[in-house]
Amino acid sequence: MWARKVEIGIALWLAASPFVFGYARDDVGRWVNDFGCAVLIAGAALLSHASRFRRAHLVSLAVAAWLVGLGWNLAWSTENPSPIAENWVGVGLVLLIFAIVPSEALQPPMGWRRTSERRISERKTASVPSRNSPSTLRG
Repeated sequence: MWARKVEIGIALWLAASPFVFGYARDDVGRWVNDFGCAVLIAGAALLSHASRFRRAHLVSLAVAAWLVGLGWNLAWSTENPSPIAENWVGVGLVLLIFAIVPSEALQPPMGWRRTSERRISERKTASVPSRNSPSTLRG
């Protein structure tokens, strides 16, 4: 789950970006873009904590692609790329890196865990003697 915590940090940075870069108040598109992307990233990261929605963080891949594409387009539309465009591309690329990390990256794959649990339970039931076994009938 450590990658989801990093994604929440990225979302916080993206939400703070309009203040850091000093967006104009009438530049509503950029404000909505940054806050909307931040809400999507943080929401998906928080949803990923529930086992039912453990793959919700993959929404961040789409958001990352959007940010990279938007920043790239803004950078190529002017002669000198703005810090805003560089921020979007940078945040998008970093987000791509963390979005592909599974939520339970420090744990073995689910199939391995199920097999291991099954084998452990089989060993426990095999090691407990039944009431009718020869060792319990001695008297």
